[in-house]
Amino acid sequence: MEIVQIVVAPACAVMVLSVMMTSLCTQYSQFILAQGVLGGMACGVIFTPAISVVGQYFSRHRAFAMGIASSGAPAGGVLFPIVLNRLLSFPNLGFGWTVRVVGFIMLALLACTSILLTEIAPRRKGQFFTPSAFKNSTYIAINVASFMAMLGLFTPLFYISDYSVQHGMSLQLATYQISILNCASIFGRLFLGYVADRIGHYNAMFLSMASSAILIFCWTSTDSVASITVFSAFYGFFSGTIISLYPPCVAQIAPSLSHIATYVGMGMATVSLGSLAGTPINGVLVHTYHSYTQVAIFSGVVMVAGASLIIVARLTIKRELMAVI
Repeated sequence: MEIVQIVVAPACAVMVLSVMMTSLCTQYSQFILAQGVLGGMACGVIFTPAISVVGQYFSRHRAFAMGIASSGAPAGGVLFPIVLNRLLSFPNLGFGWTVRVVGFIMLALLACTSILLTEIAPRRKGQFFTPSAFKNSTYIAINVASFMAMLGLFTPLFYISDYSVQHGMSLQLATYQISILNCASIFGRLFLGYVADRIGHYNAMFLSMASSAILIFCWTSTDSVASITVFSAFYGFFSGTIISLYPPCVAQIAPSLSHIATYVGMGMATVSLGSLAGTPINGVLVHTYHSYTQVAIFSGVVMVAGASLIIVARLTIKRELMAVI
């Protein structure tokens, strides 16, 4: 059994356990512990090795390959809300068994993950944490840029349904906005991953961040069913690529294949603090101003800051503005 499987297999079991425990929850604090803490930890342990291992097998088409691998996340974001909504419509099934059905689906999928995930350059002793990585100016810049982007990246994902209802959309269609956003994210990760291998990973990352920032600034101008749906599709297309392009950007500066997982893991642990802080900040803004305008401005500004720092990161690699990096 390989090291990556030893790490991922228990996390897969914990992930299924978190879903099954969610089916038994009756209080808000229990949902936080089951999904937020237990499920969040499991997701973090599973995602980083799964994406990093893919990067070991590819160099020329790394961004496209990692984009394919990371597209599983938005695919789940498309399917599971629909499955939950449909199952909850059966009065005899109830919340508990609805969630358990999802848990059994995840059990089958994660079992395949535990068996099939293999690496060609296992990390050696002492490579599970490499502080010297933070001496690399490019590594610091890409992490700070991604941290800033994460502060505003998930804003539409959390609020698009409520925003849609406020602007006259039916509750059912408003709920499906998340699925539309995630569906578009699949195509974005695939297409821009393919493009990134030709124009440069950092150039594609800048394109994704800048486009997402522009879309967020335009968000509150959408006030009809059609315009909100179009916004969801375009934002999903560009924003999802920010997550899928981060690993190949980091892999590009890792000193060896065996360091990719370590560099990505340390970086994502830092970057994830941005997503952790961003949603509560936006929640305070919504509660204070009772409007999404301030939320859109804040999220757009931090995304612009992230895009600007991506330029700094790529210039630390090569000081040519039009270089393919």
